[in-house]
Parts: sequence; C-alpha cells; structure tokens
Amino acid sequence: MGATYFRGSQPIDGVWATRDIEVVHACAMPTGWGMGDHRVFVVDFTLSSLVGSAPGRVERLKSRRLNTKLPATVKKYNECLEANLIRHNVDEDHRAAFYATTKQDAAAALDVSEGKSKQFMEHAEKKCRKIRSGRIPFSPEAVIWIKRKQAYECILDYRGGGKCESRKPQTTVSESEDWTALSTDCDGIESKSGSV
Repeated sequence: MGATYFRGSQPIDGVWATRDIEVVHACAMPTGWGMGDHRVFVVDFTLSSLVGSAPGRVERLKSRRLNTKLPATVKKYNECLEANLIRHNVDEDHRAAFYATTKQDAAAALDVSEGKSKQFMEHAEKKCRKIRSGRIPFSPEAVIWIKRKQAYECILDYRGGGKCESRKPQTTVSESEDWTALSTDCDGIESKSGSV
C-alpha cells in the first residue's frame, strides 16, 4: 500500500473491522487529497452486516405536558402525588420488598410498588397539566384575561339556556376575578367579552 503519511515511507494508518462486517470495497486516496497530511481511507461495507437485516424498533418516549417552571403547578403535582401514595399505602409495598425472603418476592413487591407509583404520577400530572400557548406569552396577567373571557362566555351561555362546559358560572367568575360579571346584563357582558 505504501506510506500513509506524506513524508513517510511506511504505512502508519489503517482501518480495522470485526470479522462479521462485510467489506465490499476499500481504497486509500492519494496524499494531499483530503484535508490533513495523511491519506484518506474510503471503505464501503454492507448496511445489513452492520445493523442486521431486522433492526430493533426504536421506542419513542411519551412527551410530558406538565410545565414544571410554574411553582404553583409543581406544588399541586407534589401534593396530589403524595396524597395518593399515602392513601394507597405504597410504603407498605416497599416494606414488603425490603423484608422479602427471596429475590423473586422482593422483585414482585417492587413491581407492584412501581406500577402504583407510575399510575399516581400520571394521575397527578393530568390534574396539574399546564400547557403554554404558542400564541401568547404566558404570564399571570394573560391567565386572568383568558379566564375572564371564559367567564363571560360561560355566563352568556348560561343565561341563554345552555350549559357552560359542565362548570358553574360562579366558579368561572371567581377564577376570573371580575366580581361584577354576574350582576351585569347580557349587553354589558358582550361588550366586556369583545374588549378582552
């Protein structure tokens, strides 16, 4: 093959592969062809010998919709999770695993404990889900105005004989912090709703 370094007289570089890699072609480019002062090797091998004919399926992680940058959301999530862990005696499952006499019993107790914990985490996450809207920057002021708009729409639906998405008008008004909304007539609410 000759020298692989432009000032050398012997090959000092090489390419190695395990026996199961099927090399189809290989060549060494002339000195000065690449970016450095060594010869560049080009090796062609079959993809099937590298990754196999039936590569494993890549499992994608489920995305989480919990916004942990909001302290109130984190607090609510932790409270909900801790309440469920206490209510369903997950500590007892841990103790059963700790005092188990065989590895199989310990593994079974830990599987039960982990299964419960995972369910409680998902439940707490659903209760505390906060998704940032791409249309508006998230801020406490934006939340108040969004809740006011929802409260006005709820009151108009309720006064029109409809339901306001399974929530009481009083609840939406208290969340919106507009205490005059319930005593305002429909025209006033429509004008308020249009200005939000």
